[in-house]
Amino acid sequence: FAPSLRMESRTKENRMSDPANILIRNQVTGENLVTIYVHNIGDEFRNLAYWLSKFTVGNGIPNGIDTKYFANGAGCLAAKVVAKLKDLNSAGGVYLEKSAGENLLYIIEVGRDNIDIVVYYYDNIIFSGSTKEYVNSGHKIVEEKRNEL
Repeated sequence: FAPSLRMESRTKENRMSDPANILIRNQVTGENLVTIYVHNIGDEFRNLAYWLSKFTVGNGIPNGIDTKYFANGAGCLAAKVVAKLKDLNSAGGVYLEKSAGENLLYIIEVGRDNIDIVVYYYDNIIFSGSTKEYVNSGHKIVEEKRNEL
């Protein structure tokens, strides 16, 4: 999957205000579950990645588990992500719609027991790794690469 992203003129000062698409994909089946348009991504994705880094993904809900940071598969996690983003942006800001061809695309890949992130800027992969790697250093890599392109 290499998305075709349209190029827009943006200055370095407002790049973090760029709109972005977040695609949530079931890593096991390859199915794209939902595309989310975020009007002003800012630090929102780093915060989302930090929140996701706390999650455990499983198949079936174990007895006695605190389900706050547990997802019963990729579909459950996708629903939790949508709810989290809308809680932060009650009116506007976040929409469920097909890709509008934004130049920044975050893909959240949900496996059987892992959550990975791939970030495309234009048609270039500028980060690929776990949520924890994104939180620790990936967000810096993304900004550096965006400044280079």
